[in-house]
Amino acid sequence: MTPPDSPTSAQSNAALSIRGVHKRFGGVVAVNGCTFDVLPQGSITGLIGPNGAGKTTFFNVIFGFLAPNEGQILLNDLDVAGEKPNDLFQRGLVRTFQIPHEFQRMTVLENLMVVPKEQEGENIFNTWFRWGRVLDQEA
Repeated sequence: MTPPDSPTSAQSNAALSIRGVHKRFGGVVAVNGCTFDVLPQGSITGLIGPNGAGKTTFFNVIFGFLAPNEGQILLNDLDVAGEKPNDLFQRGLVRTFQIPHEFQRMTVLENLMVVPKEQEGENIFNTWFRWGRVLDQEA
């Protein structure tokens, strides 16, 4: 068994590597040494578990809404653990939600500004005449 802090062949190819991440709230351990890799484009990685298992807390740690107590979050081999969500967004790490909805405290313009920059589908010309490029980017 490979220790969490040792590189594996999957880690060297991974777009996102999680190594030994812990998150505690006082005496409550919400995430206990989670380690896994998200491989590059074209692969699918899933995280399943029962209600209360810590999945949402774990995602909040990965995407900068909560800082981990321990561990590494490697985005393209750069440790980004504890960085703020807006900084992670600039690095290309973006969270989507299971049930998308608007941010109620934001204006329509502010909601639209949350969309990642340079999306092909944000240009009306592309949606009509370059729809293949739009679909490729959305995949």
